[in-house]
Amino acid sequence: MKLLAFFIILGASLVIVLLPIYLDFKRNKSSWFGVVEKKEVKDYFYRGMHNAIYQLYILKDNGERFTFTVNEIVYYDLSIGDRVKKEEGQFYPKRL
Repeated sequence: MKLLAFFIILGASLVIVLLPIYLDFKRNKSSWFGVVEKKEVKDYFYRGMHNAIYQLYILKDNGERFTFTVNEIVYYDLSIGDRVKKEEGQFYPKRL
């Protein structure tokens, strides 16, 4: 019984560690062109601290819409209607 609990905890720990690495790799590998449709700042209050999440709503050239989370510098650098390009190997899109 203790061995089963050990493997369950080990499996959950591996998922917690490897999932963010996989998601970052997947995000870093993609490349696309698109247009910024909307910008949004979400303010979260947790344990006495305010945290801001900066999100861009992108319309890709293939018609797909998605939300892209960026840092504050990229958020304020881009405007609605800007044409952007995300290159493979880059973490954030750049204005064209």
